[in-house]
Amino acid sequence: MINPINLLFLQWQNYFDIIFVTVVIYSVYIWLRGTRAFHILIGLGGLGMLYVLASWSGLFLTSWLLQYLLGVTLLLIIVIFQPEIRQLLEKVSPLAIIKLKGGTVPRTTLSEVAGATFKLAEERIGALFVFPRATLVSDVMQDGVQLDSIASQELLISIFQKNSPIHDGAVVIEKDRVLKAGCYLPLSTREGLPPKYGTRHRAALGVAEHGDTLCVVVSEERGVVSLAQKGEIETITGQELLCHRLEQALSTNPAASVRSSVLETIQSRFNYQEFIRKNFLAKCLSTALACLLWFLLVGQQWSEAFTSAMLEYQNKPDGMDFTSEVASQIQVRVRGPHGSISTLD
Repeated sequence: MINPINLLFLQWQNYFDIIFVTVVIYSVYIWLRGTRAFHILIGLGGLGMLYVLASWSGLFLTSWLLQYLLGVTLLLIIVIFQPEIRQLLEKVSPLAIIKLKGGTVPRTTLSEVAGATFKLAEERIGALFVFPRATLVSDVMQDGVQLDSIASQELLISIFQKNSPIHDGAVVIEKDRVLKAGCYLPLSTREGLPPKYGTRHRAALGVAEHGDTLCVVVSEERGVVSLAQKGEIETITGQELLCHRLEQALSTNPAASVRSSVLETIQSRFNYQEFIRKNFLAKCLSTALACLLWFLLVGQQWSEAFTSAMLEYQNKPDGMDFTSEVASQIQVRVRGPHGSISTLD
């Protein structure tokens, strides 16, 4: 068993290993908290802890059974977390920074969209507009009628009239054109959403959670306009405000927007005191879990190391002399737990 005091004498690679795993655990927590996937992940973590306890307790049959269950669980993770895994890969992909898909949207088009949005809100007609950017949304959409028409206020209002065959769905706008109408979007699985959020709001969040896509929602019951982006939704109180917010997000290059958001994140994290206080308990638990995993999975693995040791001859009998030069040091091969071996100089 590793002495916790030896933690002070680990190599720098071990510290980096623990810090990196801590960041991964904390990021996964922030990413999945409030979703159903988080509860499933907690269950899988509990199964892993049972396996560790069974192995330490010498319960061979139980540990053997749990070992195979964990193997099957790896396949289940891919199936259960398929949307989350896909979202994560899209976020960390280098192409997300240099990809130019989506382009800029002209201000005239944004004015047409804003005007149509608030006219629909006045008439209490529900609507949903989707603005793809660097993140692909075609794979998560279902059905939809191809239009490829110039985005105008009259066209957008006519699409969402109740007698229109394509009113029950989302309109996809890219640059200055309406690409599709009547598209069905995945609903957000986030828990704790307000009851006032209907199907359109949950669909908007479902797409906005998958990257940098923007959605404008018109509530049919309340006549309220909302803007969904980066997994959050806010109420927009006026046409000019909506046009301004859309122009801020869509009249700039997607790659420049991504780089700008990265700089804003770095600047916001510059306040170290606020960074430490925010989610302090979650950060402490992430660090503790990373250390525990390191000791269990890495520290107990056996490894070998070579080290040199100085020779010192003691209690030499009287009258005994060395007739040739004797070695002053030797090479020693040491084998033991990786955590203990890594503390050797």
